[in-house]
Amino acid sequence: MVGMIVVNWAAIVDHLRLGPVPQQLLHAKWVGITLADLVFPAFVFLMGLSFALRSPASSKSTITANVWFRTIRLFTAGWLLSNLQWLASPDGEAFRLMGVLQRLALVYIAVALIVAYASPRLQVWIALAVLLGYWLLLLVPPPNLRPPDLYSPGMNFVSWFDRFALGRHIYVAGEAGYDPEGILGTLPAIAQCLFGVQAGRWLRTGHTALHITAGLAAAGFVGVAFGLLWSPLLPISKPMWSSSFVLLTTGVTLLVFALIYWVVDVHRRDGPTTAFLEAFGLNAVTAYILHSLVLTAMTAAAARLLLAGPRSSAETLLAVVMSFVGLVGFTWSVAAYLRRRGIIVRI
Repeated sequence: MVGMIVVNWAAIVDHLRLGPVPQQLLHAKWVGITLADLVFPAFVFLMGLSFALRSPASSKSTITANVWFRTIRLFTAGWLLSNLQWLASPDGEAFRLMGVLQRLALVYIAVALIVAYASPRLQVWIALAVLLGYWLLLLVPPPNLRPPDLYSPGMNFVSWFDRFALGRHIYVAGEAGYDPEGILGTLPAIAQCLFGVQAGRWLRTGHTALHITAGLAAAGFVGVAFGLLWSPLLPISKPMWSSSFVLLTTGVTLLVFALIYWVVDVHRRDGPTTAFLEAFGLNAVTAYILHSLVLTAMTAAAARLLLAGPRSSAETLLAVVMSFVGLVGFTWSVAAYLRRRGIIVRI
């Protein structure tokens, strides 16, 4: 969650050209990977992990009305956040249908259905089949008969399908437009969430802490290795959410999670940092919505600052630093208050 806040803040600073931003805090343009690209897939993976921890260990999950209602709530909240500017000025650009929370909503309901009706072994096979099938989809020639080029933005069947199905309601418009949270691109995200479900089950196996940590780390190394080995044939790309990207980011997330599990859960080396992060984790979606609203307000304020006239480098740097401190501090203060009161807001 903190990573999402940092990355989204960096994107705004870079977009408004308020100051230099380290490239690792910005998403790769199309092919490649940065630290920023690791954040969203980690969220998807951990959603699956927490899903397994919430579900009964020895029985299948059940699909209740609340599961469907939560899917609708997540998707609706995401649509509103994606279109705040459009809602304020509907006569401008077309609204965007998909987005971060919309993808999480679709992944959530898909994984809930799969977990409810498929055995753990079948879930793994489904995830692997989805990754292979998605690779084949990317290689399908689009109906315009131009051969797919996975190294060029929008030049593949998945992007074509988003242009066809979503029309103007897409993140990047144009003949080679695409949506990084598009329709078919949600399929490999579902597979990534299913991998998280398996990691959550591994935590509940009853093995020793060392055995659990070693298993998580080993799976992480396997994911990284296979993601890199696949990359010459299928480039690592967050906008495409390519299958190689899924394996690599899942592997990295597993390695980081194994380290945190060993240090915090096993050896109890927690402290102020852990308490600081827990506030975000307990109300992650609420924190995401809150920081998005604050970022929107900050963007408008920064735009007015730029229009007001030239500013010195020191003034601009101070504004950038204060915007970051204010964004993280305000979001954390609300999340910390909810944590102290024992309140968990379930969107």
